[in-house]
Amino acid sequence: MEFLQRTRSVVIDRVRAHSRVLVTGLAAIVVGAQIYYVLVPLFSTQPLIWQDSIAYKTLSQVRLSTIFSQSRPPIYPLVLRLLPNDRTLSVLQGEFSILGFDVLAVVVARRMRDGALRYLFGAAIALLATVQPISLWNYSILTESFTISANALALAAWIGLKDRWAIVPALGLVCAFGVFIRDSEIVVFCLLAVAVVVVGVIGRSRRWPSYVAAALVIVLSLAAFALESQTKRDTVYLRDVLAVRIFPFRD
Repeated sequence: MEFLQRTRSVVIDRVRAHSRVLVTGLAAIVVGAQIYYVLVPLFSTQPLIWQDSIAYKTLSQVRLSTIFSQSRPPIYPLVLRLLPNDRTLSVLQGEFSILGFDVLAVVVARRMRDGALRYLFGAAIALLATVQPISLWNYSILTESFTISANALALAAWIGLKDRWAIVPALGLVCAFGVFIRDSEIVVFCLLAVAVVVVGVIGRSRRWPSYVAAALVIVLSLAAFALESQTKRDTVYLRDVLAVRIFPFRD
C-alpha cells in the first residue's frame, strides 16, 4: 500500500513537472486537427449553393440604405458583399467556427479545478469544431455556420461573465451578431437572457454584470424583432417553423 502511494506521488510530481510540455503538445494536436479537418478541405472544395444562398446573394447587391428592410437579416448579405468570392466566405466560416469553439474551450477549462481534466475537457470542446454535423455547414453559403459559432461564443461569454464587467460589451456584440444574422436566434438569446434574470432573482444573486448583460440582450432581441415585424420575417419562424415543423411532432 505504501509502495502504491509512493508511486502515485512520484507520477503526479512528474506530470506536474512536465505539465507545460504536455499542455503544449495537447494544444498542438488540437490545432493540427482543426486545421486538417476544418480548414484544409475548404480550400479544395467548391462551396455548396442552395436556394437560400441565391436569395442572400441577391440581397448582397441591393443598396446599403435598404439592406435592413429586406426579406432576410442584413449581416450575411453584408458579409457576402465585402468578400471577393464564395470560397473566401467558406474559409471564413471555418475560421470563425474554430474561434468560437476554442474560446468556449478556454473559458470552460478555466472554470474547472482539476488540472488534468480541465485540459482534456477543453480539448474535447475545441475538437467539436471538427465533427461532421458542425463542420459540414462551413461548406454551404448559408447562415448556419456563423449561427453555430455565435452560439458557442455567446455561451462562453455567459459562462465567463460572473462579475467581470468587461465581458458585457463582448456579449452584446456576439448577441447582436447572432440576432441580426439569423431570425430564430432572437428567441434563443432572449430566452437565455430572461433565464439569467430569473435564476439571479430566485438565488438572490448580486452579480450586476449578469443583469446588465441580460438587459442588453433583451433590448437587442426586441430591436431585431421590431425590425423583423416591419418586414414580416417574424411570421416565418413564429408561425411556419414552430407551428408547422416543430410543435406537431412529439419527438
